[in-house]
Amino acid sequence: MSLEETERLWSLIVARCRPSGTCLGWTGARTGTRHEYGIVTTTDHQTFYVHRIAYERAYGPIPAGLTIDHVAARGCRHKTCCNPAHLEAVTNRENILRGNSLSAQRARRTVCPKGHPLAGDNLLLSSLKQGIRRCRTCANEQARAR
Repeated sequence: MSLEETERLWSLIVARCRPSGTCLGWTGARTGTRHEYGIVTTTDHQTFYVHRIAYERAYGPIPAGLTIDHVAARGCRHKTCCNPAHLEAVTNRENILRGNSLSAQRARRTVCPKGHPLAGDNLLLSSLKQGIRRCRTCANEQARAR
């Protein structure tokens, strides 16, 4: 990225004070229909995510196999933020589990809907669909009812 492109990039970043800390918000082009991640296109027509550029400028190359996460524990879940202090290189699995997707919510559950613990001897892991956790007590009750 040329000096001119870098200057243009920084001209589109605005500090936004939030209760959780200062985000560096991207005001330029964004991805998706809901305007999610900030993107920048270079003069040779390559497109890059702004938060990835910010991370690399601050910490160096992103390690192979890792992705960049906006870390809630550091006060940020804003996809347009490019403050390197709010970013961390993690595995894709870790990034997903830190979020609020249905799979992340289910992974954080400690009890089943009936209140039985999802741990130890009461935890069943599905052999047909890996990663599905079930309550042994409820599974036994369902089997007896059939």
